[in-house]
Amino acid sequence: METAEGVLRIIVRSVGVALVIAGSWVAYTMVDEAWDLYRDPGRVERFAVAVEQGSNVDSTLGSATAPGKDSKFRPSYFLAWVIALILLLTVARIAIWTIATGGRMALYGTPVRALARDLSREMARSGKAG
Repeated sequence: METAEGVLRIIVRSVGVALVIAGSWVAYTMVDEAWDLYRDPGRVERFAVAVEQGSNVDSTLGSATAPGKDSKFRPSYFLAWVIALILLLTVARIAIWTIATGGRMALYGTPVRALARDLSREMARSGKAG
């Protein structure tokens, strides 16, 4: 029974460490991608073209804002920035959750031991008082 528990602890802690490493790698990748977008904002242009092809937002909003004129204003470019930032933040948040969960798994058993120690102290104290 005790060897099975020991094997389970090793597996859980190993998975926890793997999650921490994977989450850290994803978080680093997101920071690197954000810096790349800062250095070269033109990279969003391809995404803006895809947004325009899928939604025709430029032609729809462009005709409403300046009828009869060829406007340089491209709502798809701003929409692409918003979507890109939301995607970066979402993936970064998932990476943070992965790191936190992996950390808890890597420290498997520590909170349980502290809880058991506190319960035994409380039972000993209430046994002396009663």
